[in-house]
Amino acid sequence: MNMDKKAQGAVEYLVTYSWMLIALVAIIAALYYLGVLNPSTWFGTSNEVTGLSTFTVTDFTIKGSGNLTLYLVNSASVQVNITGIRVKGASLTNVSPTLPLSMNPGQNRTITCRSGLLNGTVGDTFYGVKFEIVYDVVGGGTNHTDAGTMRGKIS
Repeated sequence: MNMDKKAQGAVEYLVTYSWMLIALVAIIAALYYLGVLNPSTWFGTSNEVTGLSTFTVTDFTIKGSGNLTLYLVNSASVQVNITGIRVKGASLTNVSPTLPLSMNPGQNRTITCRSGLLNGTVGDTFYGVKFEIVYDVVGGGTNHTDAGTMRGKIS
């Protein structure tokens, strides 16, 4: 008789915690469905590149196919030649104007290119993506890298 009451108590204990676990999963699923657990809800979806010191990316657009348009400013006090642009460690292709690209101090340039690693569905967001510009200083050193991170939304 005593053994039956212990078994019944154990079963009631398990059933109670099972219902709690089911309720918790339902709540998390509802929060996910409503977008509360989406990082872009908390961090915004403005297109920006942070962490660069020699260059400033004033804006960029990226299409679902991976076509990228960069609006770039040379923030250095010297003329530079851009020799490469990398996203997630991979060089961008179909760069226009072609590389190497000369930029005077303070000069603005619009660069179009393609990244096979930044593609997706319209509305998808990304953040923490490594972005690098490889450049040479005219009349000075070679192979400098200005690195930062990208975040934004595919349009």
